[in-house]
Amino acid sequence: MENSLIVLISAAAAAAATATAIVSILSIIFLYRNNTTNSNFLRFFAASATTSLIGSKHRRTQLPLGTLGLPFLGETIEFVTCAYSDCPESFMDKRRHLYGKVFKSHIFGSPTIVSTDAEVSKIVLQSDAKSFVPSYPKSLTELMGKSSILLINGALQRRIHGLIGAFLKSPHLKAQITTDMQNYVQQSMANWTDDHPIYIQDETKHIAFQVLVKALISLDPGEDMEFLKKQFQEFIAGLMSIPINIPGSRLYRSLQAKKKMVKLVQEIIQAKKKESDIISNKVPKDVVDVLLRDTSEQLTGDLIADNMIDMMIPGEDSVPLLMTLAIKYLSDSPTALQQLTEENMKLKALKDELGEPLCWSDYLSLPFTQNVITETLRMGNIITGVMRKAMKDVEIKGYLIPKGWCVFTYFRSVHLDQNNYDWPYHFNPWRWQDKDMSSCNFTPFGGGQRLCPGLDLARLEASIFLHHFVTRFRWAAEEDTIVNFPTVRMKRRMPIRVKRKVALTAAASLPPSLHRVLREAMKDWRGYPIEGPYGQGPPMWPLPHPAMLEEELEMQRAEIRRLLADNRGLVEDRMTIQLELGAAKEEIHRMTVALSDIRAEEEMKSRELYEKIQKLTSVRKELTAQVQTLTQDLARLQSNNKQILMLRTEIDGLHQELMHAKGELMKQRQAMEKNLVSMAHEVEKLHAELSRADGRPWGAGGQYGMNFTSPEGAFPAAYGDGYGMHMGAADKGPMYGRGPASWGGSEKPRMTHDAIVGFELCRFIIYEHNIYGVQFAGMWDPRIPYGLFYPYLLAGIGIMDFGIFLFLILRCGSATSIIKIFLATPTIWQGAPCDEMALDYPSRKDGGLP
Repeated sequence: MENSLIVLISAAAAAAATATAIVSILSIIFLYRNNTTNSNFLRFFAASATTSLIGSKHRRTQLPLGTLGLPFLGETIEFVTCAYSDCPESFMDKRRHLYGKVFKSHIFGSPTIVSTDAEVSKIVLQSDAKSFVPSYPKSLTELMGKSSILLINGALQRRIHGLIGAFLKSPHLKAQITTDMQNYVQQSMANWTDDHPIYIQDETKHIAFQVLVKALISLDPGEDMEFLKKQFQEFIAGLMSIPINIPGSRLYRSLQAKKKMVKLVQEIIQAKKKESDIISNKVPKDVVDVLLRDTSEQLTGDLIADNMIDMMIPGEDSVPLLMTLAIKYLSDSPTALQQLTEENMKLKALKDELGEPLCWSDYLSLPFTQNVITETLRMGNIITGVMRKAMKDVEIKGYLIPKGWCVFTYFRSVHLDQNNYDWPYHFNPWRWQDKDMSSCNFTPFGGGQRLCPGLDLARLEASIFLHHFVTRFRWAAEEDTIVNFPTVRMKRRMPIRVKRKVALTAAASLPPSLHRVLREAMKDWRGYPIEGPYGQGPPMWPLPHPAMLEEELEMQRAEIRRLLADNRGLVEDRMTIQLELGAAKEEIHRMTVALSDIRAEEEMKSRELYEKIQKLTSVRKELTAQVQTLTQDLARLQSNNKQILMLRTEIDGLHQELMHAKGELMKQRQAMEKNLVSMAHEVEKLHAELSRADGRPWGAGGQYGMNFTSPEGAFPAAYGDGYGMHMGAADKGPMYGRGPASWGGSEKPRMTHDAIVGFELCRFIIYEHNIYGVQFAGMWDPRIPYGLFYPYLLAGIGIMDFGIFLFLILRCGSATSIIKIFLATPTIWQGAPCDEMALDYPSRKDGGLP
């Protein structure tokens, strides 16, 4: 059954054959695009990327060679064009010579691996659902339903397939099929007349459908059979329709027809369930009985009804076409027809002599008849191939089949391969006398787990039909051709003119003892007496009936007319072939000349291309060197950028430290200003005290009122040894003017008020120098450049000292006194610490005055 659908899957349905080719192509592609969850249109543009990814993952396993063709369409147009021709396998043969027996393509809207290798096809067909599943158009899946045996996988599919296959091979069913087939064939042939053409294709469809329906649901001819057949024709017309389910569409009408058929089958199932409750040990008469007796809960009534409709499809295509093609090939091969007729006539005469009816084993025991059927299956290729979809990445004989790709096992190329069969396009039934049909090179019914379960019944039905046809009729076939696309069929439905064999009636009236003599006499001499002992004297049996002789003569005349017509046709064909041969020779000559020119141009282009490649190679080397230089420069710049970032960080840190130092300097400046103001106040106080003390006599009490002549007239510690020195006569002279070197002499000049003030200020300046020097040394940071702050600090201190020096000059009257004071304090200039000097200003951390 599944194999019968492959014919429909490969293209649009036969009902749409009147549409244009391009519409059929686009419809096919649209159907296959809607058959997958993801858009095959997107998958095609991702095919090259998928190939590269798979190549990196499987380095030893590569995709087969081939091309994916045009975007979206792929190679579908060329495939369909070849399929419509007289040699549909030319598409495969061309690519097989280029890429091998397994190649990749893009047909029916999907990237596809095409296999014309018998071993690869066998592995694909025998794989389970984990590797490959059937691939069908969306319209077909909607019509069949999810529970169809064509779509289900796993244990349920194997269960149903096993039950049906076992029943169809049972002797009980074969006997029933034989009886039904004989009855339906005799009823049909009884209505044949010699004044009207008989269309074999239509007659065989009518017979095979009735036989199959009887085997499935035990439905006899009548109103229900006619209703079922009408609805089935409506149903099958939508198998390859555009998947648009709206009222009025083809798919919608087909679904409605199936609902009506399912309803009828469900009524039959319900009636059978009631009968099975009454009679439990009844032998199953049909497939429904077999499935109803199974204890599996998955086999529901709806599932059985749906599958009964699906299994009627072979009665519409496969079996009828097998009978029709057999008549076609026998009509074109008189030798094979003669041997087939003799074999069946012998069987009929033997059964008549024994008085026994023909049984199914008698039909299948005819060796040459079976060879004719086998050769018809090989040449006719009713099942051109099978489509499968890969569920994972699969490797077969070194070829990689990616996940999601389809595999098209093309049987026709295998059956017509000259490496497998001698003279493959010649109808030769004798080739099967010593040839094994179990080889993988012969797969007319598919293979693997989905092998057609009714293959034996198909052979049986064809044997019964051929037996009754060749034993009852002589015929002359009208001109007709085989159409291989969208389905395999006869273009004119195989019209023939038949004439009944009247001689059989005369011979049948003879005594049984004379049947053998009559058969021998009529074997090769077509009704004339044989020569030899039986030809001398009076005959030993009654002469043939004159009607038989007239019929034989008429048949010979028709044969002569046919031969003359064939001869004229051959002469015309010969003339045409000669003309075509001459034209072909001229064309070959032109092509030879053109080929030499093309070769010269190709050589010139090759040289130019080689030169360009050399130039490009040198340019590539130069660019490579430049790229390396630029890469080094870039690395150096990146290193510099990192250093710049580090310097920026350091500068930011230095800037913060600078701001901190500025703040500290501002604080120091403010402290200095405060100290200067405090010092000025102290100086003013001292000035006032000295002014009041100018009117006192020397030595008159108090700190400054002592007389130099008295023993207590020495200077206090602040103006004596406080500077770390003893002022002797030699030292006091230059400082206090001329006079004796004695502290008590009245002639000794006293230190003026301004001199004392200047002396104190000099001490303060040197004191401040030491303090700021120590503080600056404490905050020094080796990261700070030397010339960044130190000049400004010295300049500030210098400006301050100069201002104080001017103040001393104004107060003391001359710079000489100030210089003397500085010279009188060498210990301070030697850099002694402030706390070691006898100063009245104690050391403070903030550098200010007390």
